[in-house]
Amino acid sequence: MTLHPGDVTATGTPAGVGPLSDGDRVVVEIEKIGRLEVGVDGSRATPYPSRPGHSRD
Repeated sequence: MTLHPGDVTATGTPAGVGPLSDGDRVVVEIEKIGRLEVGVDGSRATPYPSRPGHSRD
């Protein structure tokens, strides 16, 4: 597959991977293109049970 300037790549989560937590790091690397590494900052995260639409059943 050839990538061109302006193309967008999207990543998904493989089966079995749990939720991200404060302090985790997400790394995406594409050969011959580069590496993107992002830290997870959960200091302002909304707890899951408090999120809109969360079922309390």
